Amino acid sequence: MKTPTEKQILEEAVRLFLQLEASPDNQAFLAERESFLARGEKERAAYRKAIAGWQATGIKPRSKKPIIAILAAVLGAAAFYSAEPLRIALLADISTGRQTSQGSLNSGDLVFLDAGSALVDNTEPGGQIRATQVLKGAAFFDVTRQDRPFRVTLGEITVEAIGTAFETSFQGDNLSVAVAEGIVRVTGPTQSWQLDAGDRFLWSDGAGAMLPEVEPSAVATWRQDQLVVQNIPVRQVADILDRRIAGDVVLLGSGFDGKTISGNFDLTDPIAALKVLAATQNATIVPGRPVVTLLIARD
Repeated sequence: MKTPTEKQILEEAVRLFLQLEASPDNQAFLAERESFLARGEKERAAYRKAIAGWQATGIKPRSKKPIIAILAAVLGAAAFYSAEPLRIALLADISTGRQTSQGSLNSGDLVFLDAGSALVDNTEPGGQIRATQVLKGAAFFDVTRQDRPFRVTLGEITVEAIGTAFETSFQGDNLSVAVAEGIVRVTGPTQSWQLDAGDRFLWSDGAGAMLPEVEPSAVATWRQDQLVVQNIPVRQVADILDRRIAGDVVLLGSGFDGKTISGNFDLTDPIAALKVLAATQNATIVPGRPVVTLLIARD
């Protein structure tokens, strides 16, 4: 069984909290909450955030508002109490808002950052390696050929190159590497993969590793405000759009699990692109901007 992400734990905490707000004497709900809290400190911290999020919304107990509207409000408010944005803000050397950015690393190599992305530049003057850590979002690296290896860390995955151009994407438990030029090596805790131009590496905790092909010209098309995807997980496309939309985009329901999508999306209008994504998945959008937007899979 895969370990739930911080976002999934928070969503579960909010759901449990709202259940008990609606039915405070329900013994089944009470038992479920106790079981959730007994799992560990992450769950207890998430439940405290759910309470803080509820208080921040100002919604009255036993409100008559639709449960989806309440869920959106509490999830969004609770997200502000997460320590993750603060951690990234403290660690990041380069970060972006809802616009892309480009610049040079300490090594002299070029980096293009997608919206809502952040990285740490760990290259030391005179060091033996060029080292970068992507904290979140997507980055495209144009690496000059040197004797020193160029390494990018994404969670437990390391990508190594000498002279090449490639994209990395890291959001939640979704991770990808796509090669536009040259060769890179992707190394995980127990296995490694060599990728050539036109290769893509996808990883998620649920599906493990996948190695689909991609047109090199389709790598990191977000640099031109276009998103060209070929058999990419739906949740990963939602993450990319989420980086351009105020608040959080949350996908609810198992109907998205394991699904992939191919197509072109116009990133100059991310809300319209999200509507297109929802239409392809027969999903319902419940807007709650600027806090949170829900994308709900229909049965």
